[in-house]
Amino acid sequence: MADVRLALGGVGVKPWRAYAAERLLRGAPATEESFRRAAEAELAPAVGRPGNHFKIELARRAIVATLRSLT
Repeated sequence: MADVRLALGGVGVKPWRAYAAERLLRGAPATEESFRRAAEAELAPAVGRPGNHFKIELARRAIVATLRSLT
């Protein structure tokens, strides 16, 4: 990918710019594996709270699905 910008809404108290994922995706092939690695890197530091831990997996899947649909 030549350039990419990602942001997540509804997973935190404010929109979350996915800088770690963006860095990994720049210059990488637009493949399912690249998308998964980027999502994992972005969400590695995420900490779920009681009642919203599901949002981490939801965000992971949303990143991969969105990138897949755009390629």
